[in-house]
Amino acid sequence: MKQLLCLAVVVALPLFQVAVSPLFPISGANCDFALVGLALIMVFLGPRAFMFALPSTALLFGFGSDHSPGLLLLAYLPLLPLAAYLADLSVPLNRYTQTALASVATGLFARALLSMAATAQGADFALSYTLAQVLIPGALLDAGLLTVLYFPLRSIGWAPQPTSLQRGGF
Repeated sequence: MKQLLCLAVVVALPLFQVAVSPLFPISGANCDFALVGLALIMVFLGPRAFMFALPSTALLFGFGSDHSPGLLLLAYLPLLPLAAYLADLSVPLNRYTQTALASVATGLFARALLSMAATAQGADFALSYTLAQVLIPGALLDAGLLTVLYFPLRSIGWAPQPTSLQRGGF
């Protein structure tokens, strides 16, 4: 059942990112449905499902948009290691805070990386515009969407999974 749910979410994420996200821009930023969905997969389905979902989502999102799938894979790659690092800290953070911090940091990294890629392809680069119109509103949108989706999933009884891989056989 979890595999079918993960597959449905992986197919739906790029569709929402390409079809729904551009309809609701705030400043120059759109909500990153792919990042928030990957964060929720990481939290509720575990790191193995995330390792399947990340390249699949990057590939489908890259084919559906004008971004390179490899660049998207590189952009979303820090999410799991950052969440695992935050989980291993001696600072007492609950799972939502760890997920929100990892998602916002990964979202900032992804938007900065995509901005640098656009600059490399010939777009004009203005640091103040990128920071004030793309990075900060995008981080706030991602944090808001994560909050709106995380707490209902927790309230229906879904438990967060550990970020480290568990030993297991075939």
